[in-house]
Amino acid sequence: MSFIRDGKSRAETRRRNYKTTDPETGAVTLQQALTAPPRRLSLLSRFYILISGWQTNMGFCFAGVGLLLLILGLRIHEKESAREASGGTWQTVVATIDSVSVEKAKEQKQTQRVNGKERVVSVDNPENDSYVYRYTYTVAEKEYKASARFGLADHQKLNKATADTILIEYFSTEHGYSNIVGYRSTGFSGVFIFIGFVFSLAGLPLLLMSLRKRAKTLQLYLRGLIAWGQQVSRTDTNAKINDLAVFKYVYNFIAENGDSYQAIAKAPADFNVGDQCQELVLYLAEDPSYNIIFDAVDSAPIVKEDGSLSVKQKIGSWFSFILCIVFVYLAIAAPINNM
Repeated sequence: MSFIRDGKSRAETRRRNYKTTDPETGAVTLQQALTAPPRRLSLLSRFYILISGWQTNMGFCFAGVGLLLLILGLRIHEKESAREASGGTWQTVVATIDSVSVEKAKEQKQTQRVNGKERVVSVDNPENDSYVYRYTYTVAEKEYKASARFGLADHQKLNKATADTILIEYFSTEHGYSNIVGYRSTGFSGVFIFIGFVFSLAGLPLLLMSLRKRAKTLQLYLRGLIAWGQQVSRTDTNAKINDLAVFKYVYNFIAENGDSYQAIAKAPADFNVGDQCQELVLYLAEDPSYNIIFDAVDSAPIVKEDGSLSVKQKIGSWFSFILCIVFVYLAIAAPINNM
């Protein structure tokens, strides 16, 4: 038996290498290439399989942003409630302006006709610039520093870019909490909580659904029995991933108990599903309806020549997971003294 490693494409290199061929008959067989269950995978590989896949990555990103805003909003709301309960009042004092800096907005792309040809040019829009006022004030012989951010209209209204002082207000029970008079910031907590809730509502169900699906996949990698699936249908779902059409595949296979079952999967066009009449199916002996089509799984492991599984890890899957953890940490650890 010789091992196929044609390497004609990234997908083929990743997915076809579990197949073997008999040099005399040309028959493709599977059982000699993939070891019987239970199969071994390192703890790191198992964890990677759980967090990989585009749906899981999207879930982590949406959930991370949602939890960041939601937790920040709840912390700000708690801080606002504590200020109200403290019985403090707003006091005014003259502050010294340390600097007024401009944070340029990202240039907008516009299509313009130049010399009879349409070209995409970058256009500066000052109305989207931010003006950051940094100031210093003294309360009870203690110096405090703070900053405030304004748009162009408020900056022009203040008209303090060249002045040395500005009137600010601070909270009597929390001297470090201040605003420029007339521009007291309110309602941040409600906005953060609402946007965070929307993102969490989109991300967490997607993440939980994906993790459950990936856990099923992992279980089948470790315990799944092997079968050949015969293609029944291939249907265009009218969906796309990275501009690639996504197809729905249905395969029939005969389980060890002699009964016929169906394996159903959706995969983009660059996955090697449907490239041959038969596809590898892994199923549970106690419930063959619990199955996967090997080639249809995103980030499927490589089956080595000795029949063991090897997971080729990608930094993208780790990035979305780590990003979610970092967002949650920042939401918990971020200072909110002047919010």
